[in-house]
Amino acid sequence: FLAYEKIIVTTEKPVQNSQRRHDIFLEAYIDNELVWVMSIENKLRGASDQLRQMQDYWADLANYETENRYMVYLPAQEAMPAPESIEKYEWQNLQANKQAKILSARDLVKWLDQTPIIAPAMQNFIQQFKRFLNEEIMNLPSESNELTIQIINDPSMLAATMTAIDNTWEIYE
Repeated sequence: FLAYEKIIVTTEKPVQNSQRRHDIFLEAYIDNELVWVMSIENKLRGASDQLRQMQDYWADLANYETENRYMVYLPAQEAMPAPESIEKYEWQNLQANKQAKILSARDLVKWLDQTPIIAPAMQNFIQQFKRFLNEEIMNLPSESNELTIQIINDPSMLAATMTAIDNTWEIYE
């Protein structure tokens, strides 16, 4: 992404000649020329596919002056779009041509785990986002020991925690 002069991210971008909206729409430019477009359909919260939905999104991408068009289907669990949304063979053809991809919540977490992130604020955001995906979307139990590790590694936090534990009854009162 560093090679692009500009990447525009739009949420709820209207589909031309339709009442539909792309959940997330990306456009990439070099020398003020459109290089690629991408539509991301978010199904993380379990929304059902609408009649011809993915088919209409793909048709809308053809309106952009680039040959590089992509769709990402983002379900909570690994699943293809419903046949009512786009025919199975059409979706498979798009996948075979590397124009469509399914990314589940688990895939996102795995990708984020493999992505080096240096900025502390981004590290914190990504950790929170992964926790959200694991707990809220995939219903996995929290296995976070981050606070415990911080308390153990910081003598002042450890002392404060022990004081709070010693004064539990007073705190309840």
